[in-house]
Amino acid sequence: MNCTQFTSGLDQSYFGVLEIPHQMLRHPRFQTSIRQAFSHMSTLRGKYCRVCGRLISPNHRNFEERKHCGKQCAATRLSAADRSLEELFMSLSKAKGSVDCGEVQERFTEEQHNNGSNEDHHSATEASKHEAGMDHARWRERVRRAGRRVIAFEYNDEGSFQCVQKGKPVEPSYAKGEWAVRFIRS
Repeated sequence: MNCTQFTSGLDQSYFGVLEIPHQMLRHPRFQTSIRQAFSHMSTLRGKYCRVCGRLISPNHRNFEERKHCGKQCAATRLSAADRSLEELFMSLSKAKGSVDCGEVQERFTEEQHNNGSNEDHHSATEASKHEAGMDHARWRERVRRAGRRVIAFEYNDEGSFQCVQKGKPVEPSYAKGEWAVRFIRS
């Protein structure tokens, strides 16, 4: 069967190739639906949440006006610590080429301890161990959010940033486990 491949200039690693039989291309209803699908996909790449850096679903009614992926992100305001995490990601990835999220978290907590901003010293009780583990998990997510924001929003003349997992580029919204931010010089 004769097929036509549509990519509409999009990055195939995100969307793949759409093969359509030639008979279907002649139908007017199909032509409008395929145009709508590709117009939606071209805007999808640039729609990231301003807080967590994840892709915003195009299924929302006011997709074009949205700045946040949900109510929790809309209620969250970025702090100075979040901005300093972004700066740390950018400086380390520019210096090294690639920096792991765990390494950024370790460096950031070292800086906090050296500055004396973490005054609460816990005793070694079970409750304090649990609280310390929960605090570590919260900071881990904040570091990942900062990394996703750097990848999604930081473009300049020097280059851009990319999410890498096991040496391969991946979409940061769907990256699970350990991943890194790589600086690509232009």
